[in-house]
Parts: sequence; C-alpha cells; structure tokens
Amino acid sequence: MASILKIGTFGDWVGLFQEWRREIGVNQDEISSFTFETLYGTIETTEIQFGHYKGQRKWENLRKIPTQNMRDALMNLIVYQGDTEFASVEQQRYLFESSPTDYDRRALTRVMIEEMRHGWQMCALLIEHFGHSGKVEAQKMLERRAFESKRLLGSFNENIDNWLDFFAYTDFIDRDGKFQLQMLKFSGFAPLGRSMSYMLREEAFHMGTGNSGLQRIAEAGVVPGWLLQKYLNKWISSAYDLFGTDHSSSAHWAYVWGLKGRYDEPKNESVADLDDLNDYNRKLYRDEVAGLVARISKGQKPGQTELYAPDIRFNRHIGRYAEQKFHAKTGAPLEEREYEQHLKDFLPQPQDRKLLLEILGNEKKWITAKTGARDPLETIGEPRKLAMTKPVI
Repeated sequence: MASILKIGTFGDWVGLFQEWRREIGVNQDEISSFTFETLYGTIETTEIQFGHYKGQRKWENLRKIPTQNMRDALMNLIVYQGDTEFASVEQQRYLFESSPTDYDRRALTRVMIEEMRHGWQMCALLIEHFGHSGKVEAQKMLERRAFESKRLLGSFNENIDNWLDFFAYTDFIDRDGKFQLQMLKFSGFAPLGRSMSYMLREEAFHMGTGNSGLQRIAEAGVVPGWLLQKYLNKWISSAYDLFGTDHSSSAHWAYVWGLKGRYDEPKNESVADLDDLNDYNRKLYRDEVAGLVARISKGQKPGQTELYAPDIRFNRHIGRYAEQKFHAKTGAPLEEREYEQHLKDFLPQPQDRKLLLEILGNEKKWITAKTGARDPLETIGEPRKLAMTKPVI
C-alpha cells in the first residue's frame, strides 16, 4: 500500500524523525539532546570534473540539470545513501545493553548520532530539491525497517546483536560507505557534493571505531582466530556486493552524466572503463581492506592463524561471480558438494554464534581496554569544525 504523505515541509519531516527515534528505541538522553543540523561544506571546484558535461559549471538546483533521466538517477543515488544510514541505526539498536566498556557505549552512541545526521542530510536534499517525489521518498526512509527486511540493500537488513558483528560492520560496511561518499563528493550536483565533506569526516570515526575494536579483540586473544576470520569473511564479502553489479548501466550513466565519479576521481587521469566502474571501485576497496586485515592479524597473540581478507569472488550474490563457488582464502573454484561444506567452515554457523555469545557474555577480557582515547561524545563536533576549514581530499 502506498504511503499517505504526511509532510509538507522539512519541519514536518523532523517530527517524523523524532517519532522514528522513539519508536525504534534509540532516543536516550545523549541522542535526544543532540542538535541535528543540515551541513554543507566546501567543494574543490565549481566545474564538473568527469563525464559528458566535464568543464561545465556544477548544477546548484534541479532546473539546471539537463534531462529528467538525470534527475531521476540523482534522486535514486540520494535515496539509497540515506536508506543505509537509518538502517544501520536500526540494526545496532540493541547493543547498548552489552557494551564491553563505557567508552564503547559512548562510541556506539556517537556512531548512531552521526548515521542519523547523514540520513537527515540526504532527506534534506530530497525535500529541498525534489518536490513532491522527494517528500515521498524522505518519508518512506523513516517507514522502512531493517528488522522487517525492508531496507533497500541486503547488508542493511542483517541483524547485529553482538559487538564482534558491530566492529566488523563499522570497519568494513562503513568503509564501503566511505567509498560511496567519496564518489558522490565529485558529483556535478553541487549540494550533494557539499554534503560530503562533513559526512566523510564523521564516517572516519565509524571506521576507526570498528578497526580499533577488531584490533583490540585480536590482541586479547580470547576470541579464537578461526572464529574471528569467519566474521571477517561474512562482512567483507557482503561489502563486496554493496558496490553493485558488474557491467552496470546505472553506474555507466551516473558517470557519463557527472553524478558519481570513481573513488580516485579526479586523480585518476586514465579514461574510465564505463562497463566496469563498480568492479574497479570494488577492487580498490579490497586492496584497502586487505592491508587493514593484515595489520589486525599482526596484533594477534603468537600461535594464532593468520587473518586475511576473503577472495573477491567468495560468497558473492551480485555481479559476475554471483552464486559461483570459490574458496574463501585461495579463490580456487570448488565443486558444489565441496562448496556446501566450505561455507560451513568459513562463514559463521549457528553453533559459532552460540560460542561467540558465550565468550562475550562470560569472558571479561575478550577485548583489551581502549587506552589514550578522548571521550567520543565530547569530541563529536570536531570533525565538522575541521570540515569547515579543510576540504576532504
């Protein structure tokens, strides 16, 4: 059934946003007292940097964008980005009760606040620039629920009920988010590009929280390395899919139209392969993640199995490797019966989750203490202050 439009102004949407926070149970004091804002930062140039319109002035409003197809594609990019932000809050809403330390609880609170602000930012763009259609989409953003499997992308309907999942999610799924935000930073639609400098600065804290958490788990050595590897395989392979299909026509046209660049745009002076944009960015992501996992692995206690980033073909459900059977570590092709057992050996199974929850619930030192870090909620405004004065490169 279609939604009945309840909003006429952004103020009306803010009322629904407040109702959403209360309904999903994340409106505790630190969140309810936070002042949410729409923030626009700097962009490096006012000229479109790639695609058919390269060299022309960036568009400040929809009237400047040449065709309806381009406007529709732009709105779709904003909708998908915003949907992931609200979804992650819904996925993580029950973790407060099991926080390993007060620092981690406050870090989780900050992550949630900033994800909400990112969703707020995307909805502000929709309502300000896209008329009735934008208002409908901004309202629907607060009506879908991750725990009802109604969010637009599969990774954002997964349940996250433990802190190993949370740390892996924020390190690897939020890192995909960084890649997406960076690509949108170069958008020919100037208000979207200006939204990114603040969002990228805030996203850095989320990735740092996840990466530091995984390092602390590896250093403690209580969660077995083989079990930690299974959760790395789960979330990293899921992140590979988030880059989208290979040979994507939507990615092709988003680039041609100047709406979304490559991750390394405009430093990359080579001609873009329009038939392979998603996989190009996916491979850059995999390279970055492999380096992070190698550093986590070095922090383990002696005798633990070396950790690795799974092969880019493993456990894929989107693209050229969808539903094909490859070894998680080596990438070697596997027979169907062999692969069924391989998935059980290399992805978390119910008994693995049971063991993990027992460890997290009963072992007090399953994670090392966070040392030398400032209070996450006391420093929450610093990335935004930095974005005001220093563009994100």
